[in-house]
Amino acid sequence: MFWGTSFVLAAWCGLLTAVACVLRLRCRLGWRTSLLGSLVVLGTLVWMITESLSIPRLISWSMLSAAWGLVFCMAAVVLSWTLRAHRRDSRAWNLRQLGQVLKVMPVEQAVMLGFMALSALVLFAIATTAAPNTWDSLTYHLSRVMHWEQNRSLSFYATAIQRQLSFGPLAEMVLLNLRILAGSDGLANLVQLAAMMGCIIGGSLIAKRQGGGKTGQVFAAFAIITLPMGLLQATSTQTDYVAALWCICFVVFADRLLQDGGSSLAAVMAGAALGLSALTKVTALLFLLPFGLWLALGLASQLRWKVCRPLAIVLSAGVIVIAPHSLRNLGLYQNPWGLTTGPEQGSYTNQEMTASALASNVLRNLGSQLGSPLEGVNYLITAAIAAAHRTVGIDVNDPRTTWPGTQYAVFSYMHEDSEGNPLHVILTVAAIVALYRRATGKQMAYVSCLVAAVLLFSLILRWQPWNSRLLLPLFVLAMPFAAVALANRLPGPRILIPAVLLGAGAIPYLLANPSRPLLGKESVFLTDRLHQYFASVPDDFGAYQAVARAVNESGCADIGMVTRYDGREYLAWVMIRQYTPRARLEHIQVRNASRKFESSFSPCAIIVMNAIPPRRIVFRGHVFVKTVATEALDLFILAPSDH
Repeated sequence: MFWGTSFVLAAWCGLLTAVACVLRLRCRLGWRTSLLGSLVVLGTLVWMITESLSIPRLISWSMLSAAWGLVFCMAAVVLSWTLRAHRRDSRAWNLRQLGQVLKVMPVEQAVMLGFMALSALVLFAIATTAAPNTWDSLTYHLSRVMHWEQNRSLSFYATAIQRQLSFGPLAEMVLLNLRILAGSDGLANLVQLAAMMGCIIGGSLIAKRQGGGKTGQVFAAFAIITLPMGLLQATSTQTDYVAALWCICFVVFADRLLQDGGSSLAAVMAGAALGLSALTKVTALLFLLPFGLWLALGLASQLRWKVCRPLAIVLSAGVIVIAPHSLRNLGLYQNPWGLTTGPEQGSYTNQEMTASALASNVLRNLGSQLGSPLEGVNYLITAAIAAAHRTVGIDVNDPRTTWPGTQYAVFSYMHEDSEGNPLHVILTVAAIVALYRRATGKQMAYVSCLVAAVLLFSLILRWQPWNSRLLLPLFVLAMPFAAVALANRLPGPRILIPAVLLGAGAIPYLLANPSRPLLGKESVFLTDRLHQYFASVPDDFGAYQAVARAVNESGCADIGMVTRYDGREYLAWVMIRQYTPRARLEHIQVRNASRKFESSFSPCAIIVMNAIPPRRIVFRGHVFVKTVATEALDLFILAPSDH
């Protein structure tokens, strides 16, 4: 397993490097732009290969190996031709230049780069050691991957957890490829970490284009890597950092498109990034819409009536990428974006889109970012926001703009679903103050896009306790602007004042992530992998193990699952496959729209999760008798008389 994951990781890193070299030499792009372009190419290849093999139900180790093997061979040939044609350029790539840069590097840049390098190493160690254990991952991110692998297709299937079907699948497509090729989920946490590294590269490049010098560019990267929500998510299988990566790529190539006056390559890259962002998380479109308008207006001022061509390329590339999944959603939900209601049958969007509702959500979303370990401070912020609502006659928990069953409160408990970024909010506010009456036209346009994105997000989406997680792409986009503004006002070593504050604030999130701690008796280096999956529900380990052992002893390999919308299904996959590697799991007794996809599957055992089942179950005329009963789940085995 170790050698399989190592080989796949090395192969994909090699592919990224090869594509970046080709873009650098053939297209005359800078190194950072080339690296971002190679990530867009890799994301597009994942989408193309997975969707192509899905149609004839050919997703398997052999077919994926053949497809990626062909890609590697083609990349090697193109790289070889490119290097031969650009020998003089290739000779310039030597370590002497890097050594000279390091010798003259200012101390403030060296300190920030050193902290970033150490942080990246720590995150890599955690990501490659820890098992996936995020709630959403156990519910639908990784569960849908298991169904796709089992069905050898991305086609919809019957499931009680409809988020496995309707939500954007791009990040999970990457997980699917890595899982099948490596033979395990050992690389699963690296997807978000790789996205973080891409955001750091892209953020520093945006800072350069915002007028930042080398210190400003380094500080932009430093501000991104120290985001508390980012540090917590970077070693998980959530998808917000992946969405942030594609947002960064879109902004970079949109700016490149404006610089090149309608370059086809930049248009294709921007369009692909747009499609990949929507295919990862549809909320990314709320952040990119203002930047898209900025792109359209900028091109129109340059090209006049010729603006249609590059814009058509951008939109066409984006639509092509999202089309297959949108068609699947359209067929089941009559909506290309999938479900319009959430797990608790609550609408994701505000029922009232007025100025007062917008102000309420902006205020609450901002307050959620300011949570601190000091409960007194959190209470005061919550009280102040509630008082502001009362002043204008709005309920702070208005059901029309608040997720059902939740109450607004400012808090901080270091979790990847809800942690805020208070220091980075202060950093951004300080940057706006620093730029007052001094901002360039490009900086003003960028800030306007950020503000418009905040307003769109707050106008359309209800306030939810996990909005901080959804806002991660916007924080990543905001950091380059904030970093440049402060670096220009704090030249030289003085930039270390905010840098030290951000770095000190980041250390607890880096070392003591409760889900995947580096230190302490529950460290990922001291806890066996199987127990790590149960980090959020440690008391359930024995229950799942007892069920898995009973299934194995019964000799049954076809298992039906009955669960609610929030069942931690992936735990069943992990534990049962531990004892019965060839076990097949399918949802039965589904009561939502996906029941139309129920197959003729005939289980010999049934697992019931998150429910109070009867003493026996009758399914398709067969009787199943309760064999194992626990608080977490129950197991029913086909009665001897029904064999």
